[in-house]
Order: sequence, then structure tokens, then C-alpha cells
Amino acid sequence: MTADGVPARQAAGWGGLGPVLLAWTVFEAVKHTGATVPLAVVGFLVPFVAKLAPGNVPVRHLVLGPWVPLAVDAVCVAVPGPRRTPPHRSPSGRPG
Repeated sequence: MTADGVPARQAAGWGGLGPVLLAWTVFEAVKHTGATVPLAVVGFLVPFVAKLAPGNVPVRHLVLGPWVPLAVDAVCVAVPGPRRTPPHRSPSGRPG
């Protein structure tokens, strides 16, 4: 058990999954650009803001659970990126 009463195996699991989800969010936000960048920032800041905000325990547990960051990650994946037109190709098949 950790000092917070969380089993050590669970804490280690979230400790390992956290950096993976953060890297995935940054990758997807950079890849898709647009609205995903502010959503990624929101997903990163929600846990910190929730700890500072006053409120009842069930709401705090809901916000601090894994669901809000995972939902933001899912939106980052689902939002289409900007449309890019392929480069113009001449009849010879070379760009330009």
C-alpha cells in the first residue's frame, strides 16, 4: 500500500500508463493540430485544477479518475486533422 492507501501494484500500473498516455496525447495533438491542441492541454490540466477546486468528494473522484483524460485522448484521435492536398505531379510523374 502507498501512503494514500492505494495498492502498490495499482499505483505502479497507473505510473507506467500515465507517461504512455501523455506521449500518445502529444503525438495525436501534433498530428491532428486544430482543436486537438487545446483539448490536449485541457486533458493535462484537469487533474491539477480538480485538486485545487473545492467540491464534494464524489465529483472530485469522477474528475480525478481516468475517464476525463481518456475521453480527451479519444477526442484527439477522433477529430480529423486538416485536409492536405497531394503535391501536384507533372505528366512525367515528378513533383513540380
